[in-house]
Amino acid sequence: MKAEVQTAVDYIRSHLYNKLPRRRVDVLAEELEQALYEKFVGHWYPGYPNKGSGYRCIRISQQKVDDAVKSAVIRSGLETYEVVENLPGDLCIWIDPGEVSYRISEKGVVTVIYKKEDDESIASSDDLDSPVSEVAPQLPRAAIVIPDSLSTSLQSLHLPTTVVAAPTAPPTGTTSTPATPRPGSLTFTAASFAQTKFGSTKRKDNRKEN
Repeated sequence: MKAEVQTAVDYIRSHLYNKLPRRRVDVLAEELEQALYEKFVGHWYPGYPNKGSGYRCIRISQQKVDDAVKSAVIRSGLETYEVVENLPGDLCIWIDPGEVSYRISEKGVVTVIYKKEDDESIASSDDLDSPVSEVAPQLPRAAIVIPDSLSTSLQSLHLPTTVVAAPTAPPTGTTSTPATPRPGSLTFTAASFAQTKFGSTKRKDNRKEN
């Protein structure tokens, strides 16, 4: 409510500056702001901005001056006619939750001078419903690299070597460097390495036979 009321009061004040004593115009603005707060108590519905819009409409004309404006003018020390004469003819100001607008004369165009912006961002439901498999990048398969110190012994076994498949290409927009064996070393799969004496899975029995 505060932003809407201040916008309406500032609009009225802008028309009175340089026409009436500046100090009294400032006092009028303060009194009018307080009067509007009191007027809107129980008639402000943020969830239904159009409800009570007619009640919150402030009219200032030669024929009718809103009661809140009248009381503010009296408290400021100004005369009602002074304020009316220096404002646009037949002025109507609608002060609604989230929006303030005005119209000059019955056939005038309604102009919005305040509009509350919605800054809250809501995540897309498509992103929330995406399966994990589509979001998580595929990881390349690791290759088994045999150190140079073991290459001589392994070569004497004449075991067939298997070329490791190239890693899966990373998602678009990312780069990935596949694991590259060191020069002069042999590359084995897990199955081939298990057949060697270095990869044997047999347990050694250290117990002495009786």
